[in-house]
Amino acid sequence: MSEVLGHAQQMIGKVSETPALDVQVLLAKIMNNSRTWVVAHSDSKLTAHEEKQFQQVIARRAHGEPLPYILGSWEFFGRRFRVNSSVLIPRAETEHLVEEALALLDASRGTQRVLELGTGSGCVAISLLLEMRNIHMIATDISSQALKTAAQNIKEFGVGDRIDLVQMDLFSGLHAQFDLICANLPYIPSNILDDLRVGRWEPRVALNGGENGLKVLRKFVTNVAQMLTPGGRVVLEIEESQDIEFQSMIHSEFPDSSLTIIKDLAGHNRIVVFEH
Repeated sequence: MSEVLGHAQQMIGKVSETPALDVQVLLAKIMNNSRTWVVAHSDSKLTAHEEKQFQQVIARRAHGEPLPYILGSWEFFGRRFRVNSSVLIPRAETEHLVEEALALLDASRGTQRVLELGTGSGCVAISLLLEMRNIHMIATDISSQALKTAAQNIKEFGVGDRIDLVQMDLFSGLHAQFDLICANLPYIPSNILDDLRVGRWEPRVALNGGENGLKVLRKFVTNVAQMLTPGGRVVLEIEESQDIEFQSMIHSEFPDSSLTIIKDLAGHNRIVVFEH
């Protein structure tokens, strides 16, 4: 098995920053075992069927397909969520959005209404629901396929009684107010998206922020006030290079609002929090 793993690492070396980890995880999935077991039993032999399956998934990885899509799931906020090419891959940076949203919600209050725009796999909404028992959520997405994936995750985590899924573009057709609105909206400029690996594999509708990356965010900021209760909060993920222009947009629409920027673990400005 060690020889097969070594060859597989060489095959994916150009597309993966962690080839050893990738091949171990993929083989563990095929063998229905843990990565630790694979490492500890590297002298074992694969059956012909296992080796064929392994070569198939390694070929996909060597072609550039992201590991989470091949595995069909990925970890976020300490839980594993189903993912596929219709949704963005959950990322550690977005966990900061969940942390900030939880900090703004009051566990001692009655039911609080929370809206998530662009829910994708539903990992943010489900994480909030599992951590905070006194909230009810509406989670939206423009993609029907993404909502199917979110629905599967919602069912698996058993939170369907406290969340409604709606297919829509931003706030169109939604007539309600919320105590908290959170979103990870498209913010990559169109002209650079084609040059990024993420643009090749992950859904463009969830990435493409228009000419300067702020098209969707600007539309959000100019319309969000009517969706917030008095004192309602907004938690958004942004790209660091946009933070100054984005802050200017918020101050223009919410001149009296306090605004907070939270850095991610790499020290990049990542999460924006402001209130109505």
